[in-house]
Amino acid sequence: MLTRHALLALLMLTSSLSAQAIEEIPADRAEPIYLIGQLKLDGSSMSYSIFLHEPQVPSLDACNEAWRSGQQGDWPHYFHVFRRDLIKGFSAHIQYRCATSQQLLAPWEDRRDYNSNYLVHVEGQRFSLTPFNSFAACSQNLGQFSAVQQANRFCTKSNQVLR
Repeated sequence: MLTRHALLALLMLTSSLSAQAIEEIPADRAEPIYLIGQLKLDGSSMSYSIFLHEPQVPSLDACNEAWRSGQQGDWPHYFHVFRRDLIKGFSAHIQYRCATSQQLLAPWEDRRDYNSNYLVHVEGQRFSLTPFNSFAACSQNLGQFSAVQQANRFCTKSNQVLR
């Protein structure tokens, strides 16, 4: 019979293993492909990002093709809403890129609460996210990198959470 302490230790180990399984893709499975949309407010460091994953998009080439098609007004796989009416008084532009990640994100939903703050690191065709309590804390951390290292990183707000 398990003692109370042994049972608690077993539950903690199981919870820890489950959290790891949720947060990262197993090595033998392909990483999900995301279309990253980054809305940048001109003249500031503020940005908002969405991370769109569609299982029907099997490769980075297919993601890039869907993105190119979307630029012509036909989004075959990715649905999102760019609400310019919510940023009145500011000029902004949106940038897209396709990349993979070992991290899993909750699906994007059309809602206003962009409360998650991330440092996004894009290296080649792969990205990773580091969560922060605030955009200011992320920006302060970003400032500790050299100019060369900052070229592959940016702080952003998102309404998606890491799973």
